[in-house]
Amino acid sequence: MSAVTAALLYPCDPLAPRRVDAHFRAEAAEARALGADVALLDHDALLRGDVAEAVRRIPAGAGGAGAGNLPAMAGQRSARAAPVPFSVAGG
Repeated sequence: MSAVTAALLYPCDPLAPRRVDAHFRAEAAEARALGADVALLDHDALLRGDVAEAVRRIPAGAGGAGAGNLPAMAGQRSARAAPVPFSVAGG
């Protein structure tokens, strides 16, 4: 069984999906400087109901207690499934 680590989730930039959205970039940089793991959530994909795409950039094992393995769970969920229990930093 792999270890589960906590990660702060930030929305990705819609025009540069490998980067944190500009509105949260400074906060994410500060969190990284303090040693926190930062992962990207595609908010637009989440609104479309494409959970697998929304969590694609969240590393396996990230999420902390209660969230489980979000990327693996996304493959098993439909757009109508109950929401995955996690928090989006700043949101």
